[in-house]
Amino acid sequence: MLNENASFLPILGNFNGPFASDGQCYDMSHSPERVLPMPITAYDAQRFQEFELGLRAYDVRRIIRNTAAVDGKESGKAIMQARTLKICTIENAYLVIAPELYGVIVQNDYQIIGPPSCFRNRIIDREGCIKNIPFRDKLDDVFVGCDAASTNYYHWLLYAVSKTQFANSILPSETQLVLPSRSSLFENRQPAYSLSTYEQTLALSGLKDRVTLLDVGIYPVKKLSYCWHIPDFKPELYLLFSEVYSLFDKFDVPNMPELPKRIYISREKGHDSRVNNEEKEIIERVLQTKDIQKICLEDMDFITQVALFRQAEFVMAPHGAGLANMVFARPGTALLEFNRQFEQPYLRNCFYLITAMKQQPYCYFNLSKDQLTEDYLLQAIDRLKPNW
Repeated sequence: MLNENASFLPILGNFNGPFASDGQCYDMSHSPERVLPMPITAYDAQRFQEFELGLRAYDVRRIIRNTAAVDGKESGKAIMQARTLKICTIENAYLVIAPELYGVIVQNDYQIIGPPSCFRNRIIDREGCIKNIPFRDKLDDVFVGCDAASTNYYHWLLYAVSKTQFANSILPSETQLVLPSRSSLFENRQPAYSLSTYEQTLALSGLKDRVTLLDVGIYPVKKLSYCWHIPDFKPELYLLFSEVYSLFDKFDVPNMPELPKRIYISREKGHDSRVNNEEKEIIERVLQTKDIQKICLEDMDFITQVALFRQAEFVMAPHGAGLANMVFARPGTALLEFNRQFEQPYLRNCFYLITAMKQQPYCYFNLSKDQLTEDYLLQAIDRLKPNW
């Protein structure tokens, strides 16, 4: 086993697939072939090319188009192939807990297990990125569910908390469930969620007294387990396993009837609103017309956010991590998403997957291609909620 950081320099840029060659895997859950409803058309003749490209990035088995998809009809069906969620275990590995490297797993041959690095290949490639991370005491039997993007609310809630909560339901008590500590997340940078959200997610998930919280460091581990799905390894496809939703349904929060039921989630307090000034003006006029209340999730603690989405009837928002809260919304809650192509030719459809799994009507505008008008937006809302 290594005992100094300099020995890690050969690993930079060397990535393996999701499974170690000498590791062991067993089935954790199975997701059958699923027939998901495609989005409701926002307006007549809406294009779906970029949305369908996003589905093909998820290795969709087949897309069945509804050529008569007008006036609130689904635009077709997406057939997602069956997949299996596996627990994988490797021996004598290393676990990295550090800013932008949370949950990175390194085998004893210095190869990185690719998927938990999640969007951080460029960071790991950077010269000297782990030189100053201290080595820590060896751990025995560990499960890690977080990924390198754990300062993002979506990744924290839907991957780190969810996978650890899932593991807690099936792994023996002697297995340490590990997550980044408060200091490792908050002392070096501000995550895209608050300290109270961090603490409340751990408490409501039942993990507060079960997890071991790790400070920044490189941890040698005798037996290290993590979970991943096959046959493909886009991280969003974890959302096709029904256990994700049944576990979030157990979050016990009080009902708050004073909260609005028709909401627009604004990103105006963030660094990127995801809508331009002209689009903002159109949205503001429609909010007044349809009596939809603008909400900034930054103004709410996590418990209030859960209560807000649980009683919501209609949610409208730009693409962003706050829409991870759709896991708490009821079947029938409608989502209208303002999406964009982020340096790729397709749309990121992760929130569509949540709504399809939870039987929530879904509609979107691709603001990279679609021209948003007041008439189109009102039409889309009426198609999602025809009885308003």
